[in-house]
Amino acid sequence: PLFSTDLYSPLYTEEIENPLENSERIIEEKRNIKLSTLEVEVAIESIKKYKPYAILMDGGLIRYNIYAYDKWLELRSICEEEGIILVGVIKDIKTSIIGDTMKERDRNMEQVFYDRELLFGQLDYGEMIQIFDEVNKKGNQGYSSVFLRSSLQPSVVGMDILDTQRKHLEEMANLVFTLTPENSRGVPLWLDIVDKEVKISDDIMRALMERYLDRDVYERFFVSERDKRS
Repeated sequence: PLFSTDLYSPLYTEEIENPLENSERIIEEKRNIKLSTLEVEVAIESIKKYKPYAILMDGGLIRYNIYAYDKWLELRSICEEEGIILVGVIKDIKTSIIGDTMKERDRNMEQVFYDRELLFGQLDYGEMIQIFDEVNKKGNQGYSSVFLRSSLQPSVVGMDILDTQRKHLEEMANLVFTLTPENSRGVPLWLDIVDKEVKISDDIMRALMERYLDRDVYERFFVSERDKRS
């Protein structure tokens, strides 16, 4: 397997940050940039090393276009040139494509419903809905998308693919369906395995802090008064 790491801490930065800016927004944006860049770089390296038929990315493809633009263009170009199918699997759907379309057709609708709400329990196990490019907000960014019920859970997942590879949509939906345990939350098993392997658990983080932080600093910020008394 391929591994790549990077580090960001508000206490250690090479840039001078504006204290008037929203610190939470800055931290979230830098986190997204680093994570997206790492994922794209690993995908590029995996192509060089393994020459895969397809690559499954954890999440929608559009975020790489936002947070890792230059590297993303490189990855996209390589996949298109070498015929490697690039797929993004989305666990937490945040779009409102169906709801927006319904609202356009019925002006009396005031509330906008999210796709995950409208599709909850509506698809049969293994059923897929392809989103027409003309209503897909990601279409002008170069992606085609589907919704898929890939497990027995009543919720659906989303799937993105490059618009130049849209002819492989059904094939990749079948792949995602095949790789997903029926009693899972709808995510291909390999994505769950990778997610578990790369995340630092709370126990590991606690052990690292206890070992490498100054004891006074650790107790001041991470040990409650109740634990100190016990």
